[in-house]
Amino acid sequence: MKKLIIGLFTVVSLVVLSACGSNTLNGDYTGTFSLLGMESPITMRFDGDTVYDIQEGEETNTGTYEIDDDELIMTIDEYTVNADLSDDRESFTVTSADGLVAMLSGVTFTKED
Repeated sequence: MKKLIIGLFTVVSLVVLSACGSNTLNGDYTGTFSLLGMESPITMRFDGDTVYDIQEGEETNTGTYEIDDDELIMTIDEYTVNADLSDDRESFTVTSADGLVAMLSGVTFTKED
């Protein structure tokens, strides 16, 4: 019985530790972008090592991303977007971006349930 408990504890510990070290995001993160007084929701979908820009429910632009400590670096088409990732990975805030995407600086995206 003691061996069974130790074995079960070991398996649970490995699963928990492997989840803590994950360098991927999964799910939809939504933010609100304001331009000329108009607010528009923006959704970014993360799946494995791929990120999608979602517009009107459709995956429109596709790219990749990496996580370096608390920094999220996305490359979508020819644009690079940098963001600060929260410790719990439930949100991120865009800190800089290339080209027109730079208008997203300051937008916070929060994970949808």
